Amino acid sequence: MNIIESDVLSSKYDELWNELPAKVKNMLPAPVLVISNELKSEEEQAQLQKMLDACKVPAGAVNTVILKQGEHVAWHKLNHQLRPRVVLLFGVLPMHLGISALFRLCDINRYDGAIWLPAPDIAGLEQQPEMKRQLWQSGMKPVFLDGVAGTILE
Repeated sequence: MNIIESDVLSSKYDELWNELPAKVKNMLPAPVLVISNELKSEEEQAQLQKMLDACKVPAGAVNTVILKQGEHVAWHKLNHQLRPRVVLLFGVLPMHLGISALFRLCDINRYDGAIWLPAPDIAGLEQQPEMKRQLWQSGMKPVFLDGVAGTILE
């Protein structure tokens, strides 16, 4: 067996060691980081904005990273560059960020010094109102409005 050519760790994860994509390099640190799969319509973009508005997140307090299908970006580099306190994942799995962890969907998770709120993609949330309600009641409202995790936006 040639360990160098084994499938234990395929080359598709090599991009986790590359530099951050240009779309991220010029972003400044902000308390909220949204990582989403591609938003396919203006309605999805508007829905994401409504969610951030409901949480009273001002435009300057959020960075948004949109990942194309199959695209990976290294969490350790994002964290170093952007220093978020809250990470909202929409349709993005932790493994796309080089993270080997299981997160509870639509609920508060703590990982690597940040609060994580993973959820299905925006279109999926629109089709599953109960899951959208759970994300709001168990995740977004407690974190952003009720302050259960302290002051996020200062």
